[in-house]
Amino acid sequence: MKRFATAAVAAATALSLAAAPAQAAPSTPTDAQKIEAAKLVGMFVLRGTGAAPNTKATGEMAAGSVMAGSSAKTAYGATQFGWTLTWIAVAAAGIGLIGAAAKQAGILR
Repeated sequence: MKRFATAAVAAATALSLAAAPAQAAPSTPTDAQKIEAAKLVGMFVLRGTGAAPNTKATGEMAAGSVMAGSSAKTAYGATQFGWTLTWIAVAAAGIGLIGAAAKQAGILR
């Protein structure tokens, strides 16, 4: 039961991280922010979304980082890092659930 609870907490954490895109207050972007935003778009076009899902929310999350003062390179890297951690947590939760089910079925000791 402890493993199941741990897996459930890991899954809930992963889903909450995935469902909470950056929320930035609307403001008029500076010229530097516009340049960084254009660089960010270029990075997504050339490199793809990588570990992040190809959704509008992913772009908005990375753009929010640029509008908050991050460089395009930092925003792209942080997006990749965050989504990589999210997918690792989802995989760990899935493995935990499979292990708990196998133990309940008597396949594992």
